[in-house]
Amino acid sequence: MAAGQGQKIEAQDYNNIRNIINPVIARNFGGTADVGYDNSPSAGLVAADDKISAVQWNNLRSDISRCRGHQTGTDLLDSGTAGALTVPNPSAQFTATCSGTILAVSAIASGTIQLGSVLSGSGIAANTYTITENLGTALGVTNYRVSSPLSIPSAQTVVSTYYRQISENDRALYTTMAQAAFNNRIITPPASIPAIRR
Repeated sequence: MAAGQGQKIEAQDYNNIRNIINPVIARNFGGTADVGYDNSPSAGLVAADDKISAVQWNNLRSDISRCRGHQTGTDLLDSGTAGALTVPNPSAQFTATCSGTILAVSAIASGTIQLGSVLSGSGIAANTYTITENLGTALGVTNYRVSSPLSIPSAQTVVSTYYRQISENDRALYTTMAQAAFNNRIITPPASIPAIRR
């Protein structure tokens, strides 16, 4: 296991966090009958030596926030919430137009666009178009080269995914929040939210 400052985050590091949260969100996970909210986990196991995708990190983040949200009665994905799960969501929403292979981005609602980002949105086939080059910014518009021709007739909201590398600090936060969910798995939820059936 490579967890530690300056080390790469390995599949086992991710799977260790998943193995903390899965007994809480699932039902009788791994034969542990006294835990489980009887929900389907979003995060799957990562095979040894596989790269951990942003989608996998986001699924793990969702599982953790669902459990802690049930326990605390607050949305822990909202950065304005005390004790929020501040690990970033691996997506960026932006308004864009496109001419040929040039994507013109005029406003970013959240996140960061990086090379290798995959585009999705209205009229865009998932996992088909990838941002390959930042061509620079002029007058508040940043142009990016997209790996294949893309036709966006007018400005629209587009989603960019796979944009951010998870740091060791992020991994440690995931672990801390997952452990908090596990430690509080049998508390009575606040009256503001319904109990998850057990």
